Order: sequence, then C-alpha cells, then structure tokens
Amino acid sequence: MNHLNYVTQWSRKCPKCGGVIYHQSKKDRDRRERENRTCGGKANLNCKLISKDQRKKLHDALIGVSWPKSGRVDKSTKPKWTRKCPRCGKTIGYHGKSEHFRRAEKNNSMCFSCVAIVNDFQKNRVNPKKIKKMRATKAGFSSWSEYVRKFPKWKRYKAEVWRLTYANLRKNPPLPNYEKRGLCGVKGAYQIDHVTSVRLGFDKKIKPEVIAEYKNLRMLPWKDNLLKH
Repeated sequence: MNHLNYVTQWSRKCPKCGGVIYHQSKKDRDRRERENRTCGGKANLNCKLISKDQRKKLHDALIGVSWPKSGRVDKSTKPKWTRKCPRCGKTIGYHGKSEHFRRAEKNNSMCFSCVAIVNDFQKNRVNPKKIKKMRATKAGFSSWSEYVRKFPKWKRYKAEVWRLTYANLRKNPPLPNYEKRGLCGVKGAYQIDHVTSVRLGFDKKIKPEVIAEYKNLRMLPWKDNLLKH
C-alpha cells in the first residue's frame, strides 16, 4: 500500500469508509482488493481493525504528534520538544503545541511501539486463521480449504518444513558457517542442510516438526549439498 499517499494510476475505494486508496503496483492493488482490506493506518483510525478501547488508547498515545498530509511525522524537521519513553527509553519528539507535550509528560505516555506491545494490538489483526489465509493467498488460492485440497502434498510438506526450520534458526544460536550462506556456483558458499532429508521425511511420513528440529540442521558447501540430492 502507498503509505505516503502519492497519487498513482492504481487506486481503489476503501470498503469501509469509501475513501480512495492509492497503490504502488497493480498486483498490490488487486491482492488487497481481494482481501477486502481497509485503508487503516496511523493517520486514519476510523478504519483501523482494532477494538474501540484500543483505538482510544492509541489516540491518547498519539496526542501531540503532528500528522502532515502524507500521513507520517515529518522527521526532516527537528521536534520542538523531546522526552524519553518511560518503558523503553526511546526519544519521543513532539512537533505540535506545547500543551500536547505537557499533557504527555503529565500522563507519562509511552511511545506508539510500547503502547502496541502492552495492549497487544496485533491480537485482533493476526491470528492462526488469518495466517492460514495469507499462506493460501501467497500460494495462489482463495481459501485455506482450497489450498489443502489442491496444493500438492509434497510441496505443502516441504514449505512447512522450511517455515519451521527458519523459526528454529531464529530461536537458537547461528550454525557454524551460517554467515557464509549463498547460492550454488558462488565460491565458498554454504547452504542449510537437513541431516535427515526433507524428501525422506515425506516418504516415511515423519512430522515436519521433527525434520525441522535444530539438531537436524547443519551447513554444507553448496557442491556437497547438490551432490547429496
């Protein structure tokens, strides 16, 4: 979505408020139109998919922040007043009136990121059902049931293994030579390899969680990884 609100040739109407939304590409516009996405954003709280209580808390957190026509704070100009977020210590700048700064200081207001974390704004935006829908849409299907029915079982199994693999890599220390990751043909490049291969796991009906375990991962030179298969 075009968050800076530049006028482009690809536009659509918000299904909730009827406002015009501009997109940077036709593909982006068609996908969001298919998902029935609203305009939302920090500058338009009327269409943000959050509860009324969260919207009020978000509004209180943004008091004193000046939103220009582009919908974002103009960071090119130095803020008139600054203070530290009481939770994370990040500097918060205020470009508006002095009373906004004084009110925020009196209420000991947090920055937007901390407000979102404390009040868990994402719980109404991202849930397992929506994640499944996003995965199905990314694969080119309209629903999760269609994805399960039509997407080849081998490809679905492989995608699930790699999704869990990267999740485990983020939680654990880097593998030896992980910083040397690269494509085939690159001199000195290494690639992630499953000791018990993904194909073997699929053939023997081993759960993706087992194949994606951290202890089943290692780094191999790209030639060795290619010859293995």
